Amino acid sequence: MSDTAASEVSICLPSSTSIGFSAPIQEQAKRSLDLNEYLITHPSATFFVRVSGDSMVGEGIFPKDILIVNKALTATHGQIVIAEVSGELTVKKLYKKDGKIKLLSYSSEYEEICFEQDDNSTLDIWGVVTNSIRSF
Repeated sequence: MSDTAASEVSICLPSSTSIGFSAPIQEQAKRSLDLNEYLITHPSATFFVRVSGDSMVGEGIFPKDILIVNKALTATHGQIVIAEVSGELTVKKLYKKDGKIKLLSYSSEYEEICFEQDDNSTLDIWGVVTNSIRSF
């Protein structure tokens, strides 16, 4: 990710937003919001991934979403991660508890991926998913 191009993105951030009719946005604007400052804590360790599957819809991650992934964070139990399993990338929730490691899907069509000490599968966590961007 280029720091120069990224720093050019900012939007108007109203102090509050109501669902009904309200004053024009110009009257409510208090400050600008730099999306990079808000969404990216480690620019040099951040990358983006476009989702192409439906295994995480139960966690609110849908096909075509763009995930913001931070490689600088250490993945812990309960976080959503980008992982390489036997040479393939996947987005899953990390279960790391009581000596067990699993990658959990949030769709009934996919099974969890379990890792044992004698398992031939390899697990490499590429980063922790920190945000999701979705177009409507």
